[in-house]
Amino acid sequence: MKKKPPRDPVASFEREARAVRRVGQSSRCHLCGEDRPLALIPGSKPLICAACQRKKLGQSLLDNHHPAGEANDPTTTPILVNDHRAILSPEQYEWPQETWDNPLGSPILASAACIRGYCETDSYLVASLLIPKVEMLEALEVFLKEQLGSEWWIGTEMDRFAPKRKPKRKVYEERVRKFAPRTNQINAGRRRRKTMNVGSYVKNGSQQGRLPLLDASLFRKLEKKGVVTGKMISCRQVNTPRFKGLVMEFKNGPAKFSYLASFDRWDIGALALQLGSEETNDWVGRQVRFIIHKGQKGGTFINVEKPKKARP
Repeated sequence: MKKKPPRDPVASFEREARAVRRVGQSSRCHLCGEDRPLALIPGSKPLICAACQRKKLGQSLLDNHHPAGEANDPTTTPILVNDHRAILSPEQYEWPQETWDNPLGSPILASAACIRGYCETDSYLVASLLIPKVEMLEALEVFLKEQLGSEWWIGTEMDRFAPKRKPKRKVYEERVRKFAPRTNQINAGRRRRKTMNVGSYVKNGSQQGRLPLLDASLFRKLEKKGVVTGKMISCRQVNTPRFKGLVMEFKNGPAKFSYLASFDRWDIGALALQLGSEETNDWVGRQVRFIIHKGQKGGTFINVEKPKKARP
């Protein structure tokens, strides 16, 4: 636990120097290796700490610590004896003497002592209970990345704990605007529906007119071994002179990307097969797999992966 600077450095140095003189320089408990001078028992041979001594005697390893000082409040909390002697009691030695003793029973000084004691005890508990768990979780994250990949939580129960981040801009709105200016969309009477059945397009889809992913540069940052998985977070129909099909938005970890699927190509059929439904409202919230491949004329395309081609 990292010590905070003492309020009275001279007095603190004198206390530590006296403790070192009592037990000897660089001394430690011969049983557990405890080396904090204030936790060691002066004069014990061989040298032993308070916790090990109590363990040998069959006594409790806990002290009843008074966070506010006994003169200010009777409340106690159990603290390991070595930590009580080496951390919490020395911190109380730094208090103003009037606050610690409170000889006249001032309610204001008693309140000040309660606040001091609570803050110091809370800081001790945070360092003892929480910080080690933080380091454990960070080590676990490294392990899971090595075993399952950098975005191991996608498609698991842990996905619901992932940070919910606002996109800097709505990618699909900006990209659709490039396919068809807003005035053309309005004149053509753009249709938006929350759900639709794509059964007829599944049967009539063809291999013509491939369209790339809306944000191909982002896709390439996400792809691994040519395949990327995204969780569908929205799906809507667009019907304009320039484009007729579905605009879908996906999330891969904190990043978002969009995808266009024309009614004249086979991607909609692959989606329906992969997700087991021809109703678009059944698709939202599901994981979809995409794959990058080279076209016959050398172009690079991104398509929905068909289930039969999907790897386990």
